[in-house]
Amino acid sequence: MTPQQLYALVDERRRELGLPLWRVAVQLQVSTNYLGCMRRGHVSGPLRERVEAWLGEGP
Repeated sequence: MTPQQLYALVDERRRELGLPLWRVAVQLQVSTNYLGCMRRGHVSGPLRERVEAWLGEGP
């Protein structure tokens, strides 16, 4: 899965939960800049792991 696809899943989940992007960043313990980097195609291994775990959590 590309970083852009991963970001799209985060954004979709964020919208389902009714959260602003900054709140997702807080939950992932990163800045919104890191999420922007993911949207542009860059993601570190640790961030990818945190995002995948966050996506796997129930509502």
